[in-house]
Amino acid sequence: LGATGGLLGVAFAYLSRDVLYAFIPTATFPITLPIALNGRVLSLAAATAVGVRLLCGVVPALRLRRAPPGSALRGMGRTLAPGASWLRLVILGGQVAVSLTCLVTAGLFLRGLHSAAAIDLGFGQPDRVLLINTDLSPPRTAAGRRSETVHAILREVRAVPGVDHASIASFVPLGFGGRRVSAVKVDGYAPRPDEDMSVLRIAAGSEYAASMSIALLEGREFTAADRDEGRPVALVNAAFARRFWPGASALDRRIDFGSGWATIVGVLRDGKYGTLAETPQAVAYLNLEQIPVPVFTLHVRTRAAPLALVEPVRAALRRVHVDLPVLQPRTLEDHISASTFVPRVGATVLSVFGAVALLLAAVGIHAAMASAVATRTRELGIRVALGAGGRGILQVVMHQALLVTGSGVVSGAVLSAILGQVLRARLPELGHVPAFDAAAPGAGGLLLVAVAGLAALAPAARALRVDPTTVLRDG
Repeated sequence: LGATGGLLGVAFAYLSRDVLYAFIPTATFPITLPIALNGRVLSLAAATAVGVRLLCGVVPALRLRRAPPGSALRGMGRTLAPGASWLRLVILGGQVAVSLTCLVTAGLFLRGLHSAAAIDLGFGQPDRVLLINTDLSPPRTAAGRRSETVHAILREVRAVPGVDHASIASFVPLGFGGRRVSAVKVDGYAPRPDEDMSVLRIAAGSEYAASMSIALLEGREFTAADRDEGRPVALVNAAFARRFWPGASALDRRIDFGSGWATIVGVLRDGKYGTLAETPQAVAYLNLEQIPVPVFTLHVRTRAAPLALVEPVRAALRRVHVDLPVLQPRTLEDHISASTFVPRVGATVLSVFGAVALLLAAVGIHAAMASAVATRTRELGIRVALGAGGRGILQVVMHQALLVTGSGVVSGAVLSAILGQVLRARLPELGHVPAFDAAAPGAGGLLLVAVAGLAALAPAARALRVDPTTVLRDG
């Protein structure tokens, strides 16, 4: 049994090893998960299978070793001693507790996904934004001609039919990596001795707010004229303005990241940049067309399906330079799926584990009740002979099943509450979800009690068919 179960488990793991890759979101760099059935994994699987088999075989053998031979010969082995099956009942209760914990925790992740869908990201319609990474590093483009190349790229892409707006940026919100935090100097602001002046810095091009559908609260966004005029300009978000100029306008103020003063020409709405659970943070946008960087991401807002414009945009880039790469084409909606990566994996994996644990608990309860009926045949026969009705016999059998299930449900509810607190503390994606919701373990507990009742029905029905005359004669 142990060897067969171990081999089936390894085979299942081998066949399902690539399932996790379906959850990996698109990123600006390849994400790999080294999942391999190597010697260590196989050794652990073999040791687990052998260990469980030995445990399941040795414990009953030791119990039989302590049983007096005479009692077995007299037929008294058919009477279940009060503590004879305590280990089996503890294991069944543990299965119920694990099953409920998995189901409730999966519900926690599902609530996280549901809550994430209602969070205001600060930008609109991500399903209509096409993201394409490209690289202007030499020898494709000389450093001195980068600004002209960026201008040409935007001109060609904006001319593609079906494109509403197009811009570029060094950072895409809610993805993996790419965040650049730098210390800022604010003209006229005297920081406190212990104040951290680091803010998120993003380089973006003209029409960035329109391409991302970010509300402009004050002033204007970058335009192509800023590149030609040469006066360094910047944008900030509302959190930046509130921090450094509370109650006053941020327009025409100056900030410096070490490369010279830039004048603020507009204020954008706050959004989510790193995680869905983050509090509003100060962000400054520098004009990427004035200080072009070699690697950036095209943000193309389209009228229809964004991925249908990958080839037209590729052709537009080739018209600028034949060697410009088109890397990681994806929608903004696919990109921000990174922010829900943990809840999606957690909900799926724990749902599967919960379902498997629920099935094992149901099988275990059925087996335990069937064994209990078989070993208590003499007792049940005597009860019938003394006048116990069908309802009384049914209560005797079902009581044990529901007692085990109830203790497992209580233990599982406690474990779920503890695990929920730990997960919320460790995973920022779940920071906006209550750690414990009484409805979840309540619903899960009712489900487990119903499953336990159904699993015990067949043994209970067998108990009702006990013939007291036969039992007493054979006893």
